[in-house]
Amino acid sequence: MVINYVRLIITIIFALIIGVLMWAAFHYYGKTISQQSEISVANQAKNQAEFITKSQALTTGIFNTIAEVNINAKQGMQSDGEAQVIYITNAIKGDACADKPVPSAAADSLRKYADKIRANSTYATPGKPAG
Repeated sequence: MVINYVRLIITIIFALIIGVLMWAAFHYYGKTISQQSEISVANQAKNQAEFITKSQALTTGIFNTIAEVNINAKQGMQSDGEAQVIYITNAIKGDACADKPVPSAAADSLRKYADKIRANSTYATPGKPAG
């Protein structure tokens, strides 16, 4: 009889141990599944943030290139205009009428002609002074 009680107690202890192990396995399995889904969501957010950052960097690079081209074109037009002013100043330096004001009709005619030229230019706004 005593041997039957010992076997019964040993069986109950094994059953308890197996039950505790099964509970631990299912408990940590659920946590693992939960953590995997959280990691998946975090990876998707990270990938999306990297894509946005790369897109913004590319866009900024494009805008910087456009700005650099515009600055170079503006500096080129400005230096061309300065060279033209020096040329005209030297050309009319010895002329007697160089000190007299230009008649408004002649100035308006020249301005209209310049506006026509600027209208065909990609860097100028018609009706506004260049530079």
